[in-house]
Amino acid sequence: MSGDSDGSGHALQEINPRVLVADDRADHLALARTLLQSMGCSVDTVNDGTAAVDAVWRAASRGTAYDLILMDVQLPSLDAWAATRALRTAGHSGPIFAVSAVADRVRPARDGRSVFDATIPKPLTREGLAEASRATLASRG
Repeated sequence: MSGDSDGSGHALQEINPRVLVADDRADHLALARTLLQSMGCSVDTVNDGTAAVDAVWRAASRGTAYDLILMDVQLPSLDAWAATRALRTAGHSGPIFAVSAVADRVRPARDGRSVFDATIPKPLTREGLAEASRATLASRG
C-alpha cells in the first residue's frame, strides 16, 4: 500500500489532497503539518476562523480549492461552528473536520445535523487522521 504498512493515511496518499488546518496554537499547527505532509498532503495553516474562511475563498478563486479542512473547535474571531456555517451557507461542500481535545463533546447543530463531516480528537495522530479521512475523502473521489 504505497509503502504504508499499517494502512494509516493510505486514502490521503492516494489523492494527495490540499489541506487547510485552522488552529490558534502554533504547536498544534506544527504537529498537524508534520503528520499531514508525511501522509502526502499539501498543507496550509491559519490561526483563526476568519482567516480560515478567507483562505478557503482565496484558494477557490485561484482554482486550487482545499480537499479537506481541519478546524479546531475553539478558534478566535469565529469558532469552528460559525466558520463552517459561513462556508456551507456560501456553497462550500468539501469535507470539514472538527478537531477537539474533547471530541466526544462536539455536538451536532440544533437541527440534529452536524455541520462537520467528522470529528477528530486531539492530540492528532496519523491513525486518527487516516480513520476520519478514509471514508470521507474516498467517497468524494
